Amino acid sequence: MDYDQFSKLLSDSPEAVFHEFKARSFLVLAQQAVMLEQHNGTKAVDETMDLYYRWARALADQIKAGAPPKQVRFDGVDPDAAAIQQGLIEQIADRDADIRQKDEEIGRTTQSLATITNEVVRLRAQLTDRNRADTPATNVSDSTGRRSAKVPNPQAFTDDTGGPTWGTFYNGLMYKLSANADHFTNDAMKYGYIAS
Repeated sequence: MDYDQFSKLLSDSPEAVFHEFKARSFLVLAQQAVMLEQHNGTKAVDETMDLYYRWARALADQIKAGAPPKQVRFDGVDPDAAAIQQGLIEQIADRDADIRQKDEEIGRTTQSLATITNEVVRLRAQLTDRNRADTPATNVSDSTGRRSAKVPNPQAFTDDTGGPTWGTFYNGLMYKLSANADHFTNDAMKYGYIAS
């Protein structure tokens, strides 16, 4: 979505934009939680693998020094190669199962986001249709379909002694919005003009 599309969407339906951002934020938060869990699981596996590596290095060093294999010890623990291998296999299988589960959760979240996005599109279309229905055809200045002449903008209200009073500013704003009603086809456009 480029800036022009975003601006048009925002002026047509600010509530739909809000809900779309909210839905996307939930997806990002869900993905962040999944990534954090995967990171923590991978970190635990890395720490265990580091321990096994240190055991293997100590075992290799002691074997090189001529120690018989049954006397090789590391921090008071006899490393059992089969147990180490089985432990690694189990941890890798657990991690893979967690990754599959998280992938399924991401798939469900993506489906939920798609459902929400479709709902936003449907509501946006309804809002656009409603705004078209609410806009009276009498806003056009003549039967040729031309827009009314642009009324000058009221002087900005600054709340200081050099500018217009609130009443003068408000009356000028209301005159601008009513005289150029065909320039502001929906409430969002009016709010956008007032905010600018």
